[in-house]
Amino acid sequence: MPNKLIESLQIKSLQEIPEFIPTLAQWTYTAWGKYDPTLNIETTIKHLQARMGNLDTIPITFVALHNNLPIATVTLKEKIVVPGYEDRDLWLGSFIVQEEHQNQGVGTFLLDYAFAMAKDLGYSKISLFASDPKAAEWYAKHGWKMFATDTYQGHPVTLLEHIL
Repeated sequence: MPNKLIESLQIKSLQEIPEFIPTLAQWTYTAWGKYDPTLNIETTIKHLQARMGNLDTIPITFVALHNNLPIATVTLKEKIVVPGYEDRDLWLGSFIVQEEHQNQGVGTFLLDYAFAMAKDLGYSKISLFASDPKAAEWYAKHGWKMFATDTYQGHPVTLLEHIL
């Protein structure tokens, strides 16, 4: 049976939808503020605005839209904030699917899009860190492999990778 939600999704870059940057900044702060005391909405807005011109270079942020409203986002980036893993070339960050759209294929659809873009840019592997054990389990079910456990800002994290 076709998934009407997935069929209706549009993927846009930040350059195409700058009006949603404050919304995305709020999502990021809500998801990560408890793990990073230096994070605030104003700084997050500035980081997102700095990525607006990136259409085919890293860092790049994609947004899934349903009925012309954002429901999910993901970023491909080169930098990571967990010391000791700087040798990894590409990281997935700020992967957020709004709760009312979770478990409907949106996350998988958006990740597949990000994977295709990463491959087009010449990458063969992507890494991420998950602060929530349930998130780490979700990634593992979707083909990601754990390569380490560590801490970030005093919180345990699971580091995973996906071969593209």
